[in-house]
Formats: sequence, C-alpha cells, structure tokens
Amino acid sequence: MGKIIDISHHQDPAKIDYDKLAKQLDLVIIRTQYGSKLVDRHYKMHHAEFGVRGIPTAAYAWVRGISTGDMRIEARDFYNRTKDLNPTYWFLDVEEKSMNDMRT
Repeated sequence: MGKIIDISHHQDPAKIDYDKLAKQLDLVIIRTQYGSKLVDRHYKMHHAEFGVRGIPTAAYAWVRGISTGDMRIEARDFYNRTKDLNPTYWFLDVEEKSMNDMRT
C-alpha cells in the first residue's frame, strides 16, 4: 500500500525537508481552504515543492457551507484555486454538520 499524508498551513514549509519527506511518500493531499474565506497560506508552495520532486498531489477543501448557495461558492472557489495546480484528485473534507441537509 502507498504512503499518503495530508498537510495544510499547519505544516510550515520552512520546517519541512521536502527532499527527505518526498522519498517516503507516494501521494500528498494538500488543504486548499477551510470554508471559502480561509485560504491555506502554504497550499501553492506545498504543491510546487512536491511536484518538482515527482510526488503526485491532491487537493482538499474543508467544507463549511451553511446553505446550498454557500456550498456552490465554496466548490467554485476550491476549483478555481486549484485547477492550475493539476491535482491528481479533488477531495471534500466533511467533518462537521454546517447545514441541515449536508447531502444536498
């Protein structure tokens, strides 16, 4: 089985040895945003650093929408922030109920 990690701006690029870490990984899932308004400070750098080392990256967004309209905005923002990074996958991280009908 492959080795996968997920990271966000809580993992400061200045404290990461990307060369050493990349040798241990098959995929990195990188947070782009927490809701639509909090954009991860380091997501572009994480994608770039792993990309130059040949490690595929995926993008994820922590879902916080409070209505169907808000969810659409989050999804659009997420896609627009990551489309140029060519992630292998896009993930939605749903860890909390932010509206009554989360399935919608």
